Amino acid sequence: MTTFGDQVFHLGGIPANSGASRFHGWWSGKAYFVDYDNGVNRDGLSPGGAFNHLATAISAASAGDVIYIRPRNAATGTDPVTITPASATNWSIPRAKYNLSLIGAGPVIGTQGQVRATTLAGHASVTGAALGDSVLTVYAPYTSIENLAFSRGGSTRAHVELYGDGTQTLNAFGSSVNNCLFRMNTSATFGAVHIVDCWECGVYNSYFDRNVQNVVVYGSTQRTEVVGCTFRGDPAAVACCVKDTGGGTHDYLLIHDCRFMLPVPTALYITTSTMANGGMISACHFGANLGTLSTGITLGTKMVAVGNWDTTADLVV
Repeated sequence: MTTFGDQVFHLGGIPANSGASRFHGWWSGKAYFVDYDNGVNRDGLSPGGAFNHLATAISAASAGDVIYIRPRNAATGTDPVTITPASATNWSIPRAKYNLSLIGAGPVIGTQGQVRATTLAGHASVTGAALGDSVLTVYAPYTSIENLAFSRGGSTRAHVELYGDGTQTLNAFGSSVNNCLFRMNTSATFGAVHIVDCWECGVYNSYFDRNVQNVVVYGSTQRTEVVGCTFRGDPAAVACCVKDTGGGTHDYLLIHDCRFMLPVPTALYITTSTMANGGMISACHFGANLGTLSTGITLGTKMVAVGNWDTTADLVV
């Protein structure tokens, strides 16, 4: 146990009292707790008084709060048991809840923490591709999604969608996805992480497993970072790992220190064909002999690739 001012923390950063959230609590924000199996639906402000459902915690939270989500009770010999929405509506974070953090409280294993036991799955009956059908739709700026695994449930949209709408009414400006796992997204249009009309967003140290589309940048989206991520999948299923596509002006995309484990997919590892003004692909590793960049990567105007590796040598561009 350690202290910061008058706040008390257990080892590992989980707060020991309800007023001490991981970062924002230092400025009087609250920490809420979600325990799908054992929650007793009191005030959600302590592990012993945790909410049963994530939607309850999001509704109770204010801007700058933190929500810790406990893994489900484990079933023997299977994948981690998922947390699902309480009603036939997937989760969303409205703009008024800006600077909110959703943090999986399960174990972190491996050099990049690529095993996560806190798994969110969309509601089985939400099968459309309309706005809001993603497993988690973020409308709020400065939202942080951390240490969570995502499965699609019934959704045919994204796992996590950062939605800006190009306006100040709905604007996920500055939101980020950190140390998360995304599995088996089936949409040919929407990425497992889908970034729409948002600036200054990032995807960091996350693992993408057998998704048709992985990270998709769409609309008026600028200064996006995809850093330290791993992409794995079946080439028959994976259309693209990182893709910018239509709908507006895309500028200043950074793809850095990522690993692409699959052979060259049906389409490409990376396509930035609509990138208008600048960006870089650097220090990435590709699990195939690309021969030339055009066999695995397309570059938009002023987009450069430098210091990347395939299975034979550094890619010189």
